[in-house]
Amino acid sequence: GAVTDPALAAAFPLEPWAIQTPPGAGKGPQKGASSFPVGSRVTFSCSGGARRIPGMPDTVECLPGDIWSRLAEPCGRSCAAPTRLRFAALSKEDERRNFFPVGTNVSYVCRPGYENSSEISPSSTCLENLTWSQPAELCRSEYSCLITCPPPPPISHGRHDGEGIEIFAYNSTVTYSCEPNFQLVGNGSIQCGSRDKTSGVWSGATPECKGAFIPVQCPLLLCVTEHCPTTPPSPGPQVPDTTAVL
Repeated sequence: GAVTDPALAAAFPLEPWAIQTPPGAGKGPQKGASSFPVGSRVTFSCSGGARRIPGMPDTVECLPGDIWSRLAEPCGRSCAAPTRLRFAALSKEDERRNFFPVGTNVSYVCRPGYENSSEISPSSTCLENLTWSQPAELCRSEYSCLITCPPPPPISHGRHDGEGIEIFAYNSTVTYSCEPNFQLVGNGSIQCGSRDKTSGVWSGATPECKGAFIPVQCPLLLCVTEHCPTTPPSPGPQVPDTTAVL
């Protein structure tokens, strides 16, 4: 809601707040009042998507001389809590904040088990649309440079897209495919990981290539009775035996 009282409107031209009913058992002016006696207190609440700025007062008082006590802007636009990251956590300083106006920059520190691969820390900024910019993934696993996997297992009637490579880095992924007329069964991709942070193993079961059913028309091998000759063919002429007798 907007400030409708002329004196208040002059004092707070941005109007990012709405007047609330003052506290107290009927003392002071009510919401919508057009006049405020000396000593009246008016409390504001944020509106229009604005959020209360922590630590800022939100109440003004009518002073002698028909003037209001000064009040700094108690509301503003703020992003929600910063994005949680798998590889990094908010800095201790930013973790204690709960108000993030547009343009606020927060920084992250790498989580245990990760090390910073750059001279700068991952960071994120509150944008005009009240969303956070995507932090750069500057924290990498401490084991990623040490752990490697051997070539992934071969499969019958298929192949993977890493053939010809002898060593696969940590977090590498290969994808399998099958020969024509064969169908891939199982997860088509596996990833190089580790169970003991020392040696690399491929995650998940290796897929298989199963033959697809293809109907084949076979030739007729048996003779149908009514189409066969009734008598066997006559033998050919006899060849005289020319073997010499001693």
